[in-house]
Amino acid sequence: MVNNSKQAIVRVLALLLVLFSFSGYSQKISKHYSSAHQQNGTLYFIFEQNDFRNSNSDFKYDLTYLSTADSATLNFSIIDKANVEIDSISLVKDSFRISAKSERIFIEPKKSKWHGRFTTKFLFSDLEKFYGDDLPRIILYSKKGEMEFTISKGAWKNQSELVNKIFMVIKYNK
Repeated sequence: MVNNSKQAIVRVLALLLVLFSFSGYSQKISKHYSSAHQQNGTLYFIFEQNDFRNSNSDFKYDLTYLSTADSATLNFSIIDKANVEIDSISLVKDSFRISAKSERIFIEPKKSKWHGRFTTKFLFSDLEKFYGDDLPRIILYSKKGEMEFTISKGAWKNQSELVNKIFMVIKYNK
């Protein structure tokens, strides 16, 4: 019983340390994700991120992770003048690259553009590697070619710190 209470205190202290250790990103992380306990684990949902850009299209994504799984789901939207059928996606940082096939959820008109929503899965451990210091790129592949999205250094610093903090919460609660 004493061991269990000591372990609980250590976990709480570790979680508090994580929550306050990232002084560079001052927003509360609770505004950026939700979690729900389920029979088969805890489901984490990281709300939409929209800082990756290119000159022609809008790109937005969110992440869903079940604590008992080894992979996370990345759902993403592409808003473009053309109806683009994305077949795969790559997350790229220097020599690190992870790629996966994507599946269409829907495509629908949005004013004068098309909104395509797609889903894919990546290993959680690979996503942890992606959210580091170096500036990444996201590349979408279709029959029409590649679409590359980049992010500013400041936006990536904030986004990667936020997502890493949420990942640490997930790991501490496993």
